[in-house]
Amino acid sequence: MMKNTLFFYSRLLFFTGILLFVFQSCVKDNFDLDKLSEQVEMKPSFSLALANGSLTIADLIEPDDSLIFFDPDNSIRLVSREDSIFSVEMSEFVEIPEQATTTKILNYEPVLIDDIDVTSSITLGDIVEDLNEPEKSILESYENSSEVFPGIPPQNAGSYFFEGLPDIDWVEFSEGEMIIQVVNNLPVLLSTFEITVYNETDNSVVGSFSFSYVDSGEMASQTIDMSGIILHDQLRIEITEISSPGSSEEVYIDFSDNIQITAVGENIKVLRGRAVLPHYVVDSSEELYELEVDGDERITVLELAEAGIGYHIEGDLFDGVFIELVLPETKRDDTPVEVLVALVEGAPYIEGSVDLGGTRSDLSTDPDKPYNHFAVEYNFYVNSDGNMVDFDFSHGGLELDYTINNIEIEYIEGYFGMHEVILEEDEFDLGSDLDFLDDFTGEFKFTDPRVRLIYENSFGVPLELDINMMGESGDSEPTHLNPPLISFIAATDTTAAYSGEFEINRDNSNIVDFIGDRPELIHFSGKVTANPGNGDPPDMSNFASRNSTITVGLEAELPLEVQISDFGLSDTTDLEVDAEDIDFIENAVLYLSALNGFPLSLALDLVLHDSQTDTDLYSFDEIIVMSAAPVDAAGIVQDGQTGSSAAEIEMSREVLDYFAEADKLIITFKLNTSDGGEVPVKFLTTYSVDFNLRIKSNFVIR
Repeated sequence: MMKNTLFFYSRLLFFTGILLFVFQSCVKDNFDLDKLSEQVEMKPSFSLALANGSLTIADLIEPDDSLIFFDPDNSIRLVSREDSIFSVEMSEFVEIPEQATTTKILNYEPVLIDDIDVTSSITLGDIVEDLNEPEKSILESYENSSEVFPGIPPQNAGSYFFEGLPDIDWVEFSEGEMIIQVVNNLPVLLSTFEITVYNETDNSVVGSFSFSYVDSGEMASQTIDMSGIILHDQLRIEITEISSPGSSEEVYIDFSDNIQITAVGENIKVLRGRAVLPHYVVDSSEELYELEVDGDERITVLELAEAGIGYHIEGDLFDGVFIELVLPETKRDDTPVEVLVALVEGAPYIEGSVDLGGTRSDLSTDPDKPYNHFAVEYNFYVNSDGNMVDFDFSHGGLELDYTINNIEIEYIEGYFGMHEVILEEDEFDLGSDLDFLDDFTGEFKFTDPRVRLIYENSFGVPLELDINMMGESGDSEPTHLNPPLISFIAATDTTAAYSGEFEINRDNSNIVDFIGDRPELIHFSGKVTANPGNGDPPDMSNFASRNSTITVGLEAELPLEVQISDFGLSDTTDLEVDAEDIDFIENAVLYLSALNGFPLSLALDLVLHDSQTDTDLYSFDEIIVMSAAPVDAAGIVQDGQTGSSAAEIEMSREVLDYFAEADKLIITFKLNTSDGGEVPVKFLTTYSVDFNLRIKSNFVIR
């Protein structure tokens, strides 16, 4: 806009010539010059007002909502906004790495099975059946009568069976006792009663028991250690010796009377076999799992959007064996997470995973280290659920490997450490955009530029931004912006981000010189630091969710407060003036006057140039078009204060001939603010300039 205005002034002289040529045509149309003597000359004078008026900034520019703003105090601002220059997401500040595999060795041990309690009732009739003669015949003749019971000398009395053991096919005991109880329901004393218990399947001996003097109606018992004994489902009793003195008086002899033998197994544990295994916990323990982090993070609460516990089990696998992991402080809908794995006999290994998405873990329950820890309970137990299973717990065990993987955080609390996020280095080449400034000389400097960083921080984490910006322009020394460290305040509410702003201005940076040097290349780098300068112990109030971000926008503001010192531009334009068109002009004077309410002066240099000979024919030096109005200490022109100027551009006949000879007009303008550009000045919408432009010419009419 300024270039076009100055170009207008440069054309005024040529326009004057056109006006005079029109006037000459009018004169020739009204007078018959041929009737005059060729020796007669007329020299009339001609004066014409070219422009007269008043101009304010508001006449030249209009405010809009995107770039130019007029403030209530009449000051003017140029504003440029960028909603987002960078943003940082949660994963760049806090991320739980893949966890190492945890190994738990689970050793088998003997299993406590249900007590054994089986009975065999051996009737007198059964015993008589196997007695020797004559006792057998005598007693058969006394059946169901009252007689003196005959004596029975020591002898074998046959084989009998206990009730079957439905929950056992066979087992080997590691510990426990078997108690044989004998109740004598015969009407006579048993002097001796010896039995041997066999496994019917392989005729192996379980144990031998000997009882003496068991009176009628009495009970006797004997206990043996079952360690190392194998027991099958069917037990046979051999009465290896029975004897009785008989009775001294008549007794009723009833062949349904019996000797009741009961085998009771108590506190028995088995090593191997095939049996129904009751619910028995082989191992139960609780350990603390330490969450691995990248640095010095201290996590107290962890909600997972996605994750899983992957497990691998190998070793001696049997049906009816279970491994259960319980995470008491990791809950989904207030219910602790459980992992239950049933082993399968003969499998080389078992592996799988359990989803942890949607869970919340309290990692602060360990009083000694109330962060990064959560409890894991191990339950290693057997339970064949009423089914017969094969097992061998005499040796070996299991190796359980598990890990938490594919972690995606939904929400997290604690201390996230002093992390740094390095912003990607970049550079902005403004060279082509500023090429037009190469033609300007002098200094044009905005004295109060401001850059506001406007941010929204939904992290519950204080952040600090360290920006490095360096501008390069030609061969001059680089200029550094040197902004301060910029603090972003943490959000205090998980449902709302904290909105704030930070201003970089002339008081806290080198922004005036940075912009004033008109950098052609800007180098940018920086970093964002979480929890800068946090204490020891650190503040544990950090929080973030999966959607947490910090978004930083930029608003660059240039108040129209400047210092301009000899800021100028030279331009060359074509000049075409026909000598015949100005031959009748003897001389001319262009008068420029102004009462300038702007704190800005304008001076022009005009040069008539012949490009054919590369010769400057004539120059008009330091034409003061406007003088700057004086300003106060605040750089403001007070009401009624103006800069006045009056310039005369004289064009003699010789100068007019130069106009005809020249084919180029070189225009150079220079701008200076008040006091020669030494002090900052402010431009207000109320400033105005009153100007008057007129021309006076003398003509020669022949």
